[in-house]
Amino acid sequence: MLSQNEQIENVTFQALAHPSRRTILRVVRSKNQGVSYTELITELALSTGKLN
Repeated sequence: MLSQNEQIENVTFQALAHPSRRTILRVVRSKNQGVSYTELITELALSTGKLN
């Protein structure tokens, strides 16, 4: 049985396995004032269905 920390790590690494999610984190990190949903869609050139 995995500890709670190991479970959290597993979920985190699974989420970060997707390239778009890593890109989203980079975009958010690069903005001092945060980033809106619309800005993410525009910057990543994604359809709205991809982020929902």
